[in-house]
Amino acid sequence: LTPNQSASLARNYAAHPAQVTITLAPSSAQWRIYPSASAPGGAWQASGATVGGLAPGSYAIEYSAFAGYTAPAAETVTLAAGQAASYNRSYAPQPAEVTVTLSISPAQWRIAPVGAPSGQWNNSGAAVTGLTAGTYTIEYSGWLGYDSPPTEDVTLAPGQALVLSRTYAPRPAH
Repeated sequence: LTPNQSASLARNYAAHPAQVTITLAPSSAQWRIYPSASAPGGAWQASGATVGGLAPGSYAIEYSAFAGYTAPAAETVTLAAGQAASYNRSYAPQPAEVTVTLSISPAQWRIAPVGAPSGQWNNSGAAVTGLTAGTYTIEYSGWLGYDSPPTEDVTLAPGQALVLSRTYAPRPAH
């Protein structure tokens, strides 16, 4: 520049993009993020994935359905320029249930976690609900003139509805 000249200089600065990382339990569930003013969309992401290049602003986060579990509630987050947000979310296991139908309707059955005291007796066709995932022992009552089905262990997954039919075998007459 020469004396008595002036210059102006303008610069545009871009905000640093934000990023979000979400870790889920169970780890095979998925999530997605999209601007909260938009219709739901965006690619589903694996647990532990990071989505970057996000402009500052408000975003909706959704969680996929996952068999046997209740997904976390959708949520809205506000991201600042350059923010690296990280979230841990857990799915709630849904209760399992067992229904047993017996070939002799007055006979009964009961269920209890393996190694625990036996549960209450249930009629044929009854359902036991609200069970957590795990291994259970099912026992069958005796009935005069019949051999009971053998006691058995079953393993229940979250949300599973197990239906069993068991037969009492008549004993031969002497």
